[in-house]
Amino acid sequence: ALALGATLYLAFLRPPMPYPGFVSWHPGFTAQSLRDWPKMWWTLWGMALPAVFAGAALARRGPFLWGGVLLFVLANLVLFQPIPWDNSKVFLWAYFGLSGSMAGALAWIWQRGWTLRPFAMILVLWLTITGLANLVHLMRTDKHRSLILGTEELAIGEAIRAETKPGAVFLTAADVANPPMVWGARPIYMGFGGWMPNFGVTPEAAQARERTIRAVLAGTEDAPAICRESGISYVYVGPSERGSSWRANEPAIARRFPLWHGWGDVRIYKVR
Repeated sequence: ALALGATLYLAFLRPPMPYPGFVSWHPGFTAQSLRDWPKMWWTLWGMALPAVFAGAALARRGPFLWGGVLLFVLANLVLFQPIPWDNSKVFLWAYFGLSGSMAGALAWIWQRGWTLRPFAMILVLWLTITGLANLVHLMRTDKHRSLILGTEELAIGEAIRAETKPGAVFLTAADVANPPMVWGARPIYMGFGGWMPNFGVTPEAAQARERTIRAVLAGTEDAPAICRESGISYVYVGPSERGSSWRANEPAIARRFPLWHGWGDVRIYKVR
């Protein structure tokens, strides 16, 4: 596992540019101090950790338990990506590895007879009730919906996929989702700024790209030259680009670039 993990990291996940502190020593996960650790883990996992300890003491111990313990300890001490929340991905695998120990504790209690079985039932409910609540929450699509792309945006993505080269780079607003990337399967110049550190993009590099986006959307005289130097093939102008965050100057953009396609309130301009 270590050899495979190292190979995958070096081949695919290593930041493409130097990023100081991409992986760093960070004891405590999101706790502010060592004294906050017990409170933090009681809040996050509740009875799960006591059940793990009980299972390790009372039931059979095996490699899955020690693997889970190792991951849990590492994720509490090392920050594997610049944003602490992303260590939750490691804790998920730790939870899988430690689940056998929890099950062992429950089995040991159950096997003690009818006097302790009600306690085992309560413990099972305690360990699963938050997961059940989350499942119910996700199933309530009548109350919890999020539109990623509308019908018109899907049509735009289809046209982009059919009529542009796979490597064509689109300049868009730095949103979580937009048609060229999500449905058109084309690279965009910069994605959501909050995710840049996860991909090894330093704050300075992200700010430089943001300045480029603002210059192009402002329709400055050097916008075509900036696009060519940055490898940008198309400039996408829609509601997000016109919004208060980016304020695209569409008349100026139209003077600098020829219109490639238009759908409703979306215009795509081609870099010569």
